Amino acid sequence: MGADLLVAYVAIDKKKKPSWKAGISRIDQLADTPMLDLPGVAIGPAGEDLQGGDGWATKADRIATLRKNLEDLRRCWKSGFRDMVLLEICHKTVLLSGGMSWGDAPTENYEMLSNLIVAGITKACGFDE
Repeated sequence: MGADLLVAYVAIDKKKKPSWKAGISRIDQLADTPMLDLPGVAIGPAGEDLQGGDGWATKADRIATLRKNLEDLRRCWKSGFRDMVLLEICHKTVLLSGGMSWGDAPTENYEMLSNLIVAGITKACGFDE
């Protein structure tokens, strides 16, 4: 059994800048969303598993994770990180992370990007879908 290459990325027109305030607004909207409609974020702010009595993270834990993820994305966008690369491809600025999967997510930042994409926060910030 082999491993697969998994890549998560965000891209935006190179002449534009992400709207971090719009991302925060999206998280605020999610905070007012019923729990059943909240996108599945199953890790905590420090990367720990958040398994409640029902097997899922609490709503407050999920919102806290998304807030931390957005701050991490903002930090990586400005200064990069060792498991991410910032590139210009076809008039787009692209930030990506990934690696081989042996069962777990390949990198913490892959997980962070995945959480934000699933929750619609990267789209709110102005990144391509």
